[in-house]
Amino acid sequence: MRFWKRLTPRRGRTTLLTAGAVLPAMLLAAGCGDNSGLSQVRGRVTLDGQPLADATVLFTPVEGGSTSIGKTDSSGEYSLAYSPNKWGAEPGPHQVWISTASSGDADSDPPLAPTIERVPQHYRDRPGITVEVTPGRNEHDFPLETAALPPAHRKF
Repeated sequence: MRFWKRLTPRRGRTTLLTAGAVLPAMLLAAGCGDNSGLSQVRGRVTLDGQPLADATVLFTPVEGGSTSIGKTDSSGEYSLAYSPNKWGAEPGPHQVWISTASSGDADSDPPLAPTIERVPQHYRDRPGITVEVTPGRNEHDFPLETAALPPAHRKF
């Protein structure tokens, strides 16, 4: 359960959704069982050429559907989960949101301290990052740069 709690992004006033609210909604939306209809998605996130560890990566279908969530490891690598027992994402265009911010969790064992946002604002502004998830296996790397790029030049 702590895995899902840490993967839940903060938005607006840095609200951290609890696993108790996220998991039932994902299970209802996704059901249980195999990964049929889902595409495997993995990749690497870097910031200024260095791995971006402990970043939450969200893929939200542009045309509606369930969001898939991943968390980068110390090498900046991630794999997306559609639900607790389904890996991947729905095929089609997705808006991608990447964040390192967390409000922490004083109740966990051990307690998790809040973390600051390291992803530059220009990647979190709309239109943000858009990618196409194709049927089968997908690799989407995100080489983020601190220097601002106009939205038309953000190609991944």
